[in-house]
Amino acid sequence: MGVRVLIVEDDTDLIALFESVAKNLSIEVSSESDGARGLDRALTEDFQAVVLDISLPSMNGLDICKALRPQKPNLPIIFLTSLREESDVVLGLELGADDYIVKPFRPRELLARIRSLVARYERLGIPIPSPAPAHTVKEAPAPISPSSIYTYKDIVIDFDRYTVSQSERQLNFSTQEWLLLQALLDRPGQAVGRDAIIEFVWGEYLPEYEQLLTRLVWRVREKLEGSGSDEAGCILTVRGLGYRWNA
Repeated sequence: MGVRVLIVEDDTDLIALFESVAKNLSIEVSSESDGARGLDRALTEDFQAVVLDISLPSMNGLDICKALRPQKPNLPIIFLTSLREESDVVLGLELGADDYIVKPFRPRELLARIRSLVARYERLGIPIPSPAPAHTVKEAPAPISPSSIYTYKDIVIDFDRYTVSQSERQLNFSTQEWLLLQALLDRPGQAVGRDAIIEFVWGEYLPEYEQLLTRLVWRVREKLEGSGSDEAGCILTVRGLGYRWNA
């Protein structure tokens, strides 16, 4: 599977090393050292993943992600950071990034995460930019669930089109929010453990994702119900286990 990746990073030695390793793994790497130029390319070109350093000239990675995510909600984003403060990691993931990796790291580790993330998107049927020859006809993604349309009160969740509508209003959901919905709606009415949801959304269980899951559930509740509080609604808390969709 070929993958085209944009890395926005001002460490030229790191970029050179990354490109060298990627070349042998069918990964095409484009790079930018300036944050504003990186955002412009991410918005105007088709990449299957974007890697953002948090500390960048002219525009930091957090601001790039904040500007990029609403316009390309299904584009995989990974943060690079030498900052170990939890607040930076949490903020980045809350802005819509899919994963992060802390410097120093081995380039092959980052490349493995990129391939795994893109493969998971494709397996779930989430449409991401995929460069193809002009004569190639791209098939529409298959439904990611046996039943692809769900309703909750006046809200319609359509996994075929990846749309959520409330009356005449469209609601915007990030990829992580979509994955949370699918994890619960694959088994509506049944409890799903926190560890299982974390593995489904982020690809692996790490203790630091526990807090992120709590925040993610809060955001989805707020979008669907206007309140993120833990009250009887679309997503119910199952004490000591996880969550379930209120079927």
